[in-house]
Amino acid sequence: MQVTMFLLLCFMMLFMTYQDLKFRGISWLLFPVVFALLLFHRWDEIYLHPFDLGLNLAFLLMIILLQYIYFNLFRKKSIKSMIGLGDILFFPLIAVALSNDHFLLFFPISLIITLLVSAFTRMKKIPLAGIQAALLTSVLVFLEVSK
Repeated sequence: MQVTMFLLLCFMMLFMTYQDLKFRGISWLLFPVVFALLLFHRWDEIYLHPFDLGLNLAFLLMIILLQYIYFNLFRKKSIKSMIGLGDILFFPLIAVALSNDHFLLFFPISLIITLLVSAFTRMKKIPLAGIQAALLTSVLVFLEVSK
């Protein structure tokens, strides 16, 4: 059962990647489904270490708040015009998917990789959630195999 759920989780996140790369958007239905699958996959760890999840979410809240301040004060643009709702909705999925130490490594590295991919492919709109979903899938598979 757990292997099936994990494979379904990986498939759903790769489907998110496909949608974001192809259509520059992700169906909103995928977010609660992936969230539920991640909770199922990591329930024992979250139940035993809820503080890690709280730290991850606090870090995300700080990042989003800093982005909001930066875009409003220095760019004079709305955050909505600079980052998509799907990207912001994907951030909590990362927080649930990874332990605190893995999250603090994954988040900035995935942003750097996304920036490099978009620079080399010269994309006008950056599929942040899609690229992060592919990277998160590979990290989760690596962590699962290395258990």
